[in-house]
Amino acid sequence: MSTGDFREQPVVLVFGDTPGSRARGEMAAAAAGWRLGCSLDLAGAPDRLDLQAGMDAVLVELDGEGNGVLDALLDRIERDARASLYRAIIVFPPEAIDAVTARIAHPDIALLCDPDPVERAAALAMALSKRGPWFSDSAKDGDDRLQHLGEEVARIAAALASLSSEALGRDSGQVHDRTRDYAAEPALPLSAETLRTALRARRMRERFFDAHLFADPAWDMLLDLMAARIEGEGVAVSSLCIAAVVPPTTALRWIRTMTEAGLFIRRADPLDGRRIFIELSDPAADGVTRYFAAVRGMGAMMV
Repeated sequence: MSTGDFREQPVVLVFGDTPGSRARGEMAAAAAGWRLGCSLDLAGAPDRLDLQAGMDAVLVELDGEGNGVLDALLDRIERDARASLYRAIIVFPPEAIDAVTARIAHPDIALLCDPDPVERAAALAMALSKRGPWFSDSAKDGDDRLQHLGEEVARIAAALASLSSEALGRDSGQVHDRTRDYAAEPALPLSAETLRTALRARRMRERFFDAHLFADPAWDMLLDLMAARIEGEGVAVSSLCIAAVVPPTTALRWIRTMTEAGLFIRRADPLDGRRIFIELSDPAADGVTRYFAAVRGMGAMMV
């Protein structure tokens, strides 16, 4: 490799909480064709970030839930992301979901939960290409799923906005029933049990079809959060990932995108600084309520 080629290589700093996690980060950097600026434990990260003259990305690899040292590093990475200093990728096990998401919210920080080595390298490659939020559940279909994600969230957001409108029957250039204005249907009380029943009915599809056909969890998460809102319960990020019944990285990607779309709201847990609750926004909750009222008016099955 020539000196020019070496200088042109993007530089990544790897930080990990165990020797094994650092080794995985080093392998991912090599596979992606990045130059390794350093590979250090979490305690050494702040000083290295202060000293590093320039870097393209930071890769944090975790094997555990971390502690105060991790919290301080994540806070630093979040601040640096807001200043557009570098791209960052955080890799962590399922038990660290709450600790990581409590401090990381910036869209230029990729969150990978329990990925394989290929997914790590793919995240680095996407960081270099500057495609925006880069979550991947498999190397072969990451780009297709990202494109589909944007289209599907836009569709759901538009549908909820339409259902929240007082003039639901107004002509919008689309085919609709001119004889009935479903927005005028009385909004009967919506119970958590109704929502849980709808969720159970949706799960039954997997008894008859491949579960991968229904892999996008947006609607399931909306229903689960609506039920929790009615019951007055908080839903931690880790709990919502479990309820989504999809790989954690997929669930985190959807949570972030739904939050950016104004459907979800992040709330700090007043009793635990290392945990964030996810709630429905008022417009989203209103949309779900009106949706069920409209479906009742049609006499249709609610799933």
